[in-house]
Amino acid sequence: MNKIIISIIVVSLSGALLLKVLDGEPIIRDTQSETISSSSEDSEVFPQNIPANTPTSIEKLVEYKTSTPSTNSNDFLSGTPEEYREAYAQVNERLFGILENISEQDYQKLMEKGFPSTNDFDFVSRHDIKEIQITLFNNVSRYPSFDEDPSLSYHALSSLNLLKALANLEEITRYYFPEYQQGTPFPKRSDWPDGERPARVFEAMIKVGVAGSVVMDESAIELLAQARFKQFAFNADDNNANIVVEMLAKANKLLGGNENLSNYVIQHYPEKLEDFERLSSE
Repeated sequence: MNKIIISIIVVSLSGALLLKVLDGEPIIRDTQSETISSSSEDSEVFPQNIPANTPTSIEKLVEYKTSTPSTNSNDFLSGTPEEYREAYAQVNERLFGILENISEQDYQKLMEKGFPSTNDFDFVSRHDIKEIQITLFNNVSRYPSFDEDPSLSYHALSSLNLLKALANLEEITRYYFPEYQQGTPFPKRSDWPDGERPARVFEAMIKVGVAGSVVMDESAIELLAQARFKQFAFNADDNNANIVVEMLAKANKLLGGNENLSNYVIQHYPEKLEDFERLSSE
């Protein structure tokens, strides 16, 4: 709740929003400004205005050049309607394998805790990052309810929108660094051509801040989306391992224990497993 109050105060001050501090530089964006266009990176990576009868999926929205989503068969994913199967598979990949080998009944329980429905996926595919951020901010005082459409989840929309912005940034980054993989620290400023990040990269970073500004930390999916963001480690050399594991543990606790998250920590942060287990039980 404190984060909600702070978000309202910050955005209200002079109509400006302090988004994130990347590389030690504060980025300020006027919420009324049209200088950040939704027709550049968004249009390339996440097509907008998809017709209602057009199947949508994260795979179709994000065309990876160097990686493909996991298609390992499991009860939930194999039973998902085909047009959404890859969308969930991409979310699974981005959210630390949370959907591996779960049943449809298990996913229904996750949906009750804010995980996305097909309606949430459709909404995010039809609106750009800025539009969704504004819509969510207009609902933030009533968090976690979403009064504009009760079939939608604030938890899911804010998290999917952040993942969308991160996917957009990853794809643009791979244009310059083809070997860049999700989960690895973001290239430092000195690593880029001429020692500066190109304008389109910087704009994509701002969109990440826009999307992340309305993601709270009261549900598991929000914590997982934030952990994914923290892995970018714009300012650090260690993938923000401590912060990421702490967020994974908090999500694990809210989920009542999740084997997939535990397995992810064992595989990627084995030295942090004891911390993960301790924080999960506190």
